[in-house]
Amino acid sequence: MSDPVQESGVRRRAVLIAGAGLVVVAVVVALVLGLRSQDDEGTAAASSSTSPASTSSAAPATAASSTPAAAPTAGSDPAAARTTGGVADDRLPDSLPAVALDQVADSDEGVSAAIVDLAPIDGTATGPGNVSGPALRVTVRIENGSIDVLDLTQASTRLTYGADDVPASPLDDPAVTSFSGELAPGDAAEATSVFTVPADARELVTVTVAYRAGASFLVFSGSAP
Repeated sequence: MSDPVQESGVRRRAVLIAGAGLVVVAVVVALVLGLRSQDDEGTAAASSSTSPASTSSAAPATAASSTPAAAPTAGSDPAAARTTGGVADDRLPDSLPAVALDQVADSDEGVSAAIVDLAPIDGTATGPGNVSGPALRVTVRIENGSIDVLDLTQASTRLTYGADDVPASPLDDPAVTSFSGELAPGDAAEATSVFTVPADARELVTVTVAYRAGASFLVFSGSAP
């Protein structure tokens, strides 16, 4: 017949051993879970620290590839306002058909011009770069037949010679006078220019008169003395 006291002691030892085993298992599980949690936190931290750099470096490339550059338009180009048909409008005004040296050249604005004197002279050099020698003295008369006051500070005369229209050099001769001031409607004014022209190159000369900026040139052509 078994001893009750002995059996009770055996059961207590078994319970204690089982309880100790459960404690060990619980400790092991806790350690494993703790280590796994630390690994997950480290991985998350590493991901969060690298994500902004990756995002910021990739964003420009995405924007550049997905947004094409806008094509320029004529309205966005300030220079387009200064062009006509895509070509810069910086050409000189047109010249009216040439008239003879002794005729009157009329503009379509009511302003007219005439050469009232064209004479060969021995030009006298009075300024830097001027050379005395054979020259032509040209006096031009401008008459204002328009209804507007004409600013004569914009008026000028030039001369070319030969079939190739070689520019004649202006000579600062004492006979030179300039257009100046304002010319009222119905009034007229004169100015004299002197140009160096070889004596053997006067068979064909062309005198061009500009009376206003932007207006068509008045042109005279023929043989000079």
